[in-house]
Amino acid sequence: MKITALALILMLLLSACSDEEASTTQTSSLRWEEPENPDIQFYIATPIQQVTMRPSEGSWRTNERSKTSFSTDQRSEFPYSVEFEYEGTESGIDHYIVKITSPSGKGTQTLQKKIRYQGSEIELFRDDDCQIGVRQQAVPTKS
Repeated sequence: MKITALALILMLLLSACSDEEASTTQTSSLRWEEPENPDIQFYIATPIQQVTMRPSEGSWRTNERSKTSFSTDQRSEFPYSVEFEYEGTESGIDHYIVKITSPSGKGTQTLQKKIRYQGSEIELFRDDDCQIGVRQQAVPTKS
């Protein structure tokens, strides 16, 4: 029941996005080359539900200061730490600032990775204007 409810909430959040935001997330390229500086600012096009989620690769935490973080073990398939900080008003969240940090901090890596968790997934992407960001969408649940 919890997974179905979370998926429903996420679908509602996604359907509430404007057409402009939706077109921002349309891309065929999901590759991201890490520059030499591993501390990079990203944006997220759609809000993530503010609940504690524990994906198989790490854990999500949300605190009272509008910050959500995701971190993994360096030996995992996705050895990056990801931090989300959202900006918004009482009527809703405008956008997220996403900081992705590589543990190595050197060299160039190509990343094509979806972070899956209960009821949804997020993935790194680069759009046609070379804007790097994060996309989040609901994943259908089995009934």
